[in-house]
Amino acid sequence: MRPHWREVARRAETYVCTDMSAATLESAVGPDFKHLNTAYREYAIAVVRHVDDLAEMADGGARRRIVRRHAASLRRVLRLTGDSEEHLIRLLERHAYEWKRYLNSIGVGLFVQNWIRG
Repeated sequence: MRPHWREVARRAETYVCTDMSAATLESAVGPDFKHLNTAYREYAIAVVRHVDDLAEMADGGARRRIVRRHAASLRRVLRLTGDSEEHLIRLLERHAYEWKRYLNSIGVGLFVQNWIRG
């Protein structure tokens, strides 16, 4: 189940980063968050890059071999029937679409964009 963006936006106080359009992580976190340290920063960077890497896997090319390998593993482990590779590709394509829309909605030159580039 995927929440609608409006519902997520209304619940911004439930997130550590309350302003994803901020220029820095420090200015993005809510005023009540007291655990902004090196470990948290590294974790946040890893999450953003992971989500971006998943979106890039939808592009095909050499990455398609990686998707094929993971689809085969999922098919075996989960005992899936049907074309698991095609389902995984569609899932990644949908993720890429939503991720690009999200990045466009928060703007460019911000901390999230910098982490993806750097």
